[in-house]
Amino acid sequence: MPSLPLTRLACIPAALALSVTLVACSSNEEPAPEPTPSSTPETTTATSSTEETTTESSESETTETSTSSKRRRGDEKVVDDVREKFASLAPESLFDDLESCVETSLKGSYDCSGPTVGQLQFFASKSMAEDTAEVLTGLSSSRVVEETDEKLVGWSMLGKTAVITVVDKQEGKVLQQMVASDVDDPEQRIFMLGLADSYSEPTAETTTSQQRK
Repeated sequence: MPSLPLTRLACIPAALALSVTLVACSSNEEPAPEPTPSSTPETTTATSSTEETTTESSESETTETSTSSKRRRGDEKVVDDVREKFASLAPESLFDDLESCVETSLKGSYDCSGPTVGQLQFFASKSMAEDTAEVLTGLSSSRVVEETDEKLVGWSMLGKTAVITVVDKQEGKVLQQMVASDVDDPEQRIFMLGLADSYSEPTAETTTSQQRK
């Protein structure tokens, strides 16, 4: 936060206007010497005002720095909670890149962001995990990139937007990210984030489900 502006001081003359009376007693006498001027009350007041303003500015900066530090510590705490709770969905490198996580109004869900990984959403919900898995394996607009007994990775198209999804089927947890398909290839994005190691062919169960659709 920038410092508060210092009060601009007007230049105050230090010299006092003195009246000098010349006594003409004789042509040989010299005038009395003028007294040395001293600081005016106005100068003292202005200096005091400057010191008070500087002190207030320093106190304001200290308070702001303390608040920012507490906020950063709070963000780190939430990021650590997300890392621990959703570790099965993504590699450590993804969580290392997260700078901020905020718990949303939906219980067990978080909005997170990082400079490399972008915006991500995490959900801890068994019912959502089941529904999301059905969408990935059941819709023709969805593509499965990797599927195991524990995890499902792929994306679904919503117009020109691809919703990248990772589902932990056993723990009931979901990671999602929305990307513009005309900007990012969703499959390459999945590999870039480390969400899948390699492409695996859909299982027989998945193929049958898609044919029914």
